[in-house]
Amino acid sequence: MKGLTPSGVELEIMTLATFDFGSGETDPNATLNYFLDVIATTIAMKKDADYTQALFNCLLKTHSEIILEDEDLLTKTESIARASQLNFHNLEDLIN
Repeated sequence: MKGLTPSGVELEIMTLATFDFGSGETDPNATLNYFLDVIATTIAMKKDADYTQALFNCLLKTHSEIILEDEDLLTKTESIARASQLNFHNLEDLIN
């Protein structure tokens, strides 16, 4: 995704909620769930913090209604927000 333009990234994030009936997946929000897993892993690895935060914010802006309706996605989103905030506070402590 790093090679895409900002509008290309936004388009990719918009299409995450598109359910693929031919994939055999039974969860209509599976792609969003997988993307949240990628964001969580990236935050845990402390890599590309600014880019990951931008992707996360775009995801929340675009799919907030879906996330609020799905308990699993909401729980994962809250966990990612806490981990991101903790990483920021740790960095801020190092700077101070």
